[in-house]
Amino acid sequence: MTPDESTITYTVERILSWAHPLSWITAARRIETFNPDVTVIPWWTFFWYPWFAPLLRRLRRLPRVVIAHNTMDHEQSGIRGTISRRASSHIFKLADRVIVQSTDEEHHARKLGARNTIVVHHPVYPQFSSSIPKDAARRYFGLSPDAKVALLFGAVRSYKGADLFAEAVASLPHITGIIAGEIWDRTLGEHLKKKATIAPNLLLLDRYFDDEEGRFLFAACDTVVLPYRSVTGSGAAMAALGAGKPIIAADLPLFRELFPSPVATFFAPGDSSALARAIATFFSLSPRNDNMLLSESLRGIILARFGWNRLVAAITTVTQDTKDKKR
Repeated sequence: MTPDESTITYTVERILSWAHPLSWITAARRIETFNPDVTVIPWWTFFWYPWFAPLLRRLRRLPRVVIAHNTMDHEQSGIRGTISRRASSHIFKLADRVIVQSTDEEHHARKLGARNTIVVHHPVYPQFSSSIPKDAARRYFGLSPDAKVALLFGAVRSYKGADLFAEAVASLPHITGIIAGEIWDRTLGEHLKKKATIAPNLLLLDRYFDDEEGRFLFAACDTVVLPYRSVTGSGAAMAALGAGKPIIAADLPLFRELFPSPVATFFAPGDSSALARAIATFFSLSPRNDNMLLSESLRGIILARFGWNRLVAAITTVTQDTKDKKR
């Protein structure tokens, strides 16, 4: 980035709204007036189909890239699964390129009709790396300076295994477990709140964390736990890598694809007892005074492998050729 680029400011126009089904028309007109080299649409749930489908059809003269955080909704059973499958298929067929975050998801995208796919792993979030002292960060959350702290971070949904984490932590009274993020599922939330009342070593923080408070969370913890039952991509994983934190993860294909051996400890998915053993083993074998695992050289490799420039390149290469063909 050049000095001039670093001073560029951007205005975000919040046009699309679930409360206004025809807001896609306003958005399309603004995009056409701006005349960009490429239009980028995020995709993760069929909920946005009534806005994104007509928007993509309207913008067919422009190169259209869909970033599929999930090729389908995580809840894929019954009528919801059918709707999700059909919505994703239509969206992908309208796109000139679909960017996915794993090889499994690329396979799914192609089955759903995507013509041009590319795998770009979720970029790393470097903003959670900080020089905040561990003791200060722990005081912020009312924790003991010498506590052994495991963190589950991000929006709390059933597929992410927060209940498995709570069960594991409850069986390890010498470990402090933090669940930090908005709880999206009422039944799951009630279960976690009950567990937190009987397990004093489980701290439940049901709220959104911005970057500033997030830095305190990562400074306070020793390890980040990813007890997912299934995974297509993980912002929490990339936040942990950006913060230089070791990871305890469910042994799922994407996590094996993402994490080099010095970074992660794996356990059997869906097994709270296996997770408890992995957490206990981590702390028994890996005492740390500096609260960090990754060397500067390894962190440099990770930042290069999961840099944002790879995502930018995947987007910007679908530009003039596609645009010319559509004129």
